[in-house]
Amino acid sequence: MNKKRVDWSQLAQLKSQLPPGEEGDAASEEEIEQISAFQEGFHNPYNFIPAPSRKQTGELQDEKPSGHASYLKNKWSGRIRVALETITPLLIPDAANLKEIGREKHKSYPIRKLG
Repeated sequence: MNKKRVDWSQLAQLKSQLPPGEEGDAASEEEIEQISAFQEGFHNPYNFIPAPSRKQTGELQDEKPSGHASYLKNKWSGRIRVALETITPLLIPDAANLKEIGREKHKSYPIRKLG
């Protein structure tokens, strides 16, 4: 498989040349196209990358999910309660107010704010 190497120093240089936007502004079509050119072969950490099937048997084997519509006698159920404290700002997209940008209708979400 022939993978294209990405020179990330060029991306940092490109980002430094872009005009600063106001908080909450979406990137322009030109900015999106320029930055997208550097992302070939890159996977964002929030994208799911398919994993190969495992050759396990028994409870650890790959199988169709059971679903959540009812309790099943041969499956575990329960709750895990957690308290989450962020140590850096937490960005939550406002999906109700998304905008589609450009010919390709790139989705841009504003960030939810307190207050």
